[in-house]
Amino acid sequence: MITFLRLVGALNAAVWLGSVVFFTLVVWPAFDSEIMLSLLGSGGHAQLAGLIVMERFFTVTLACSLIAVFQLGVEWLYTGKPVNKPNLYVLVATLALCLLGWMVLQPNMTEEHAVRTSKSRTLEERQEAHRSYQILFGVTQATTLLLIAGVGFYSWRIIQPPAQPRFTSSRFRS
Repeated sequence: MITFLRLVGALNAAVWLGSVVFFTLVVWPAFDSEIMLSLLGSGGHAQLAGLIVMERFFTVTLACSLIAVFQLGVEWLYTGKPVNKPNLYVLVATLALCLLGWMVLQPNMTEEHAVRTSKSRTLEERQEAHRSYQILFGVTQATTLLLIAGVGFYSWRIIQPPAQPRFTSSRFRS
């Protein structure tokens, strides 16, 4: 059972890390590229498409973080060993970052994008929305970079074999 739990944890960590790295370094920058802007036009369609993908990204990262918390809890219940504190702290931090992105950043960016590209808004409203969007964009970039660091650390920790006593003879092992 413990082998299965560790396998689930490792597979989840691989999917999680892969999705965070792929979105941050490949997908999101593609929506701001010249090719995408020329393909979808300069009316903000490329950024809107990116925001739609970002919503899915934060949903996947949130699901992976919840699976990781569940896996850690089941492993704790099954083995009876104390929870590894660094893993727990990283999971709580990454879960908080995922919730921040899913509940705050992405919806607010979508709202500010709608205002900044609206023809019915005044120039001042559009400029203010553009400034807010740029700030949210920066916070989102920082959030995804922190997610890469946190999920990378968690992935590294989850694939490590459980700690064994170094000098225990075979007759004392269970």
